[in-house]
Amino acid sequence: MPTRPKVNKDWMTATGNDITDPVEVADEFIFGGASRKRTQQELEELRAQNARLAQELAEIRAKQDAGALTVALSNNTIQFTRVGAVVNDLSMDDWGIVMSQLRAIKQAFAWVVGDMLVYATAQRWGEIDAIYQQASEVLKVPVGTLQNWASVARNVEISRRRENLSLSHHIEVRGLSPEWQTYLLEQAEVRKLSKIQLRQVVAMLNSGTSVDTLLDQVQAMKPKTDKLESLRQSQIGARAAVLAGFAKKKDRNKWLAYAQEQAAEWARLVDQLKGS
Repeated sequence: MPTRPKVNKDWMTATGNDITDPVEVADEFIFGGASRKRTQQELEELRAQNARLAQELAEIRAKQDAGALTVALSNNTIQFTRVGAVVNDLSMDDWGIVMSQLRAIKQAFAWVVGDMLVYATAQRWGEIDAIYQQASEVLKVPVGTLQNWASVARNVEISRRRENLSLSHHIEVRGLSPEWQTYLLEQAEVRKLSKIQLRQVVAMLNSGTSVDTLLDQVQAMKPKTDKLESLRQSQIGARAAVLAGFAKKKDRNKWLAYAQEQAAEWARLVDQLKGS
């Protein structure tokens, strides 16, 4: 078992020629050898084929520029666009594969974004705040959320992350040593601990009680529905929506007015509670 830690509270293309370009075939190459002479008609057919290929590549590039992604599965094709998917003769097995891949993409999104931000800031591509702001505008995710994702990605290496636990579980252990991260995440997975239960264990690691006893205790606790916590989480989501809307310059005045309205309502509620 790892040595009892002191919890850190300060965390807060392949190279070569471009095969997508049209291929120019020189006459001397086609007619270069006496044993390989081609007729003028064959040359014209080859050039026509090359032109068709160039047209197909131009269409693919146009689709990519429009946000489309083509994925081939067992000789069938699915085309994903910003507004949906075009499915053509997809088998049930391939459908299952696609659904599993979409689930994996959804689950990995925050981790991937976090890792990308860690990489970008390490490369020193300008001011860190500017990097986060650019990512926020592209992804429509609040800067604070992106900073949180990057913090977890930076402090919990990919080898210690567990698929069956949420990113929130990993947030609870990001201030611990790698050994404690590995051990507690493993226990959380095996014991099916919630993020709140894991948080309780981490908070009491330096209490003098053995970690196994702490794990047994929190595992035995019956989870209670905290209405206040539920309200707090919903308000966090509401504030995130305001920040995401405020990122769009054309809607800033609308979101600012909404935020001021909500602030005034909460101020009136506070006054009412104080007076009662």
